[in-house]
Amino acid sequence: MSESETFLYWYPVIKCKFCPEDIPLPHDLLEEHPWYSEEDTDQPDWPSGGWKAIFACISCGHVYEYSAEAVQWDCVPKSARAKYHSDAICFCAEFRCARKDCRTPIKLHVVTGRSDELGIMRLLRHPFFVGDLPCGHPILPLPEREYQIYRVMDF
Repeated sequence: MSESETFLYWYPVIKCKFCPEDIPLPHDLLEEHPWYSEEDTDQPDWPSGGWKAIFACISCGHVYEYSAEAVQWDCVPKSARAKYHSDAICFCAEFRCARKDCRTPIKLHVVTGRSDELGIMRLLRHPFFVGDLPCGHPILPLPEREYQIYRVMDF
């Protein structure tokens, strides 16, 4: 095995519906991509057909509910063969729709480049995120106490 050998691993991403950015998904264990395959027929079979999650793009701020069909698999190069976990730093903000006549529970996911719950709170409180929630109402800022924010390691 040469020192310059590279190994490819599958990792899941969602293409933002509003800008050209990829949203990498946290995934428990990346699977090795077979070099011999000329087609992407060996992609991992995840997520299941009923999977849905709401993501806010950290680049453009748009909020959208994505389904399993939106998940694509790209490859990431690694310099050694090993077991790898996704490098995606994903937070989930749980809150209720701000409309007093609605109050639907929401789980909004945000993938960032750094581990920073306070940064996510700032973006939620100063309306950086735009778009409608699955209940049909626009995302609106709430008081800080209305949010529960925690890191998500896998779906």
